[in-house]
Amino acid sequence: MPDLDPARRVSLLVGTTAGAFVVSSDPERRTWRTRGPLLPEWQVYDLMALPGTGRLLAATNRPADPPATEAVVHASDDVGVTWRRLPGSPRYPSGGPRGVREIWRFGEPDSTPGSRLYAGVADAGLFTSADEGESWTLVTGLDSHPTRPFWDTPATAGCLHSIVVDPTDRRRIWVAVAGAGVFGSDDGGLSWEPRNAGLPPAPPDHPCPAVGRHVHKLALDPRPPYPLYLQHRGNVSVSADGGRSWQPVAGSLPGAFGFPLVVDRRGTLYVAPLAGPGRRTMPGGRLALYRSADGGASWTECRKGLPETPRHVSVLRDSISVDDRDPVGVYFGTTTGELFASPDGGDNWRQIPGDFTRITSLRASVLDGRADLAT
Repeated sequence: MPDLDPARRVSLLVGTTAGAFVVSSDPERRTWRTRGPLLPEWQVYDLMALPGTGRLLAATNRPADPPATEAVVHASDDVGVTWRRLPGSPRYPSGGPRGVREIWRFGEPDSTPGSRLYAGVADAGLFTSADEGESWTLVTGLDSHPTRPFWDTPATAGCLHSIVVDPTDRRRIWVAVAGAGVFGSDDGGLSWEPRNAGLPPAPPDHPCPAVGRHVHKLALDPRPPYPLYLQHRGNVSVSADGGRSWQPVAGSLPGAFGFPLVVDRRGTLYVAPLAGPGRRTMPGGRLALYRSADGGASWTECRKGLPETPRHVSVLRDSISVDDRDPVGVYFGTTTGELFASPDGGDNWRQIPGDFTRITSLRASVLDGRADLAT
């Protein structure tokens, strides 16, 4: 159920190229206090709170300074005051062709403590944990898929960046792999199939036409009948049948190219279009999000309160988030370290004070009554 208690403060869990931050609000989400950087010597590609546990998990990639090392998961049980590097972090079998260069994204956790967790990595693959992130196991059903040798070029160049689990049946899972496409499982990850019909085709010379798709972000509408939405290189598309077929949404955006896409609890979509694959900045330098309340049939530019001067910046794949309050709060961060918040679904914006490096991820969370530790 959505958390609509106005007394509970929203905290933004912010990952950057130089550590993470916990940014906590007053009950009205008008003023913010920042703590960090946490893990300042690491690039943090994701920071997630596990419901009901007080635990934070950080997807930490190569340190900013040598010596370089494989990516690891860090855990904190005191809202980021102290951290442990977890020895059971995702690892491919030794001696194989792939390694974990980056831990890219955690799947959204179930509200039930102790539920199964997922993590997507590069080289592209999916890992799962049944012990709150202490140890991770490779999902071999996906890793051994017949199309695996044809994911991107070379085969290990991509990342698994999106993980979606059906809220009504946790055996139904979808993932998106850069340079390959969308895959779905109906049996808890034992078996998988490509679900790319209706998306722009693979290049003509691609050796496996079932994959070779430039997919950028996958998201699920949390309301029945639970349509899937996909931001890809050519447009935003929607699927009403679990990804087995896709259709472009009807509405037009100022740029069809983009990465982030998020859906709030009422089914409203938010995206940040970019000028194109060769110009990964806001079209015309116009800083704005675009919102659709009708499944992408029409879009509204949301920029009241955002800077009027041109901002030739980008918003990365995981740097938009929404909360479960009423009205919905929307948040985004930029590649130049600016962080913006709207307490009313994107109608009005304010910049959150603070100087950050490149913002790589953003999650809106209520830290189970422990947000006071984060201010």
